[in-house]
Amino acid sequence: MIETIEENTMGTLDEVATGMASMGIGRYALPNGSMVQGMSCVLAPVEQENVIIGIGSVVEVQGVQWEVVRIKKSPGEPGFVTLQRWGHVAPGDNLKRANLDFRFSTSCPRCGELAGWNGGIEEELGEPVMSMECLYCGDEFVWYNGTLAKVLKSEPPEFVPGAEAAIQDS
Repeated sequence: MIETIEENTMGTLDEVATGMASMGIGRYALPNGSMVQGMSCVLAPVEQENVIIGIGSVVEVQGVQWEVVRIKKSPGEPGFVTLQRWGHVAPGDNLKRANLDFRFSTSCPRCGELAGWNGGIEEELGEPVMSMECLYCGDEFVWYNGTLAKVLKSEPPEFVPGAEAAIQDS
């Protein structure tokens, strides 16, 4: 299950009313306990303490763990955070995630959500590009990254289905 909550509104995680606010650059914890700095927000589930989260964070809401899979804020506009429930398989959810490699991920040009590498490498205008698939809308597209192009030419990476994010572009 995947839920998106807009800044300064109440959303739900399962059926738990949850507020989100105060987006900005800040420090937050990852599941391994390390602290990182990046875009973050305050998540406020009803009847629980508020928690600061960011991409890769995992938060427990009434016994269910949720991972932050996307967080975005543009100047002058409300931002949003997208969380994915752990341990729950829904159509197009964890099954699709298990078949994509998120060490290489970017935003989907169709819907703006998270897309991962589906293992394909193609060529566009003489340059290597990665074949990507959106986790949410299913759109397939090619992704070019100048830095990554050098690696793709010399030593293409091994496709690892289900691998989590390491390189992300927006």
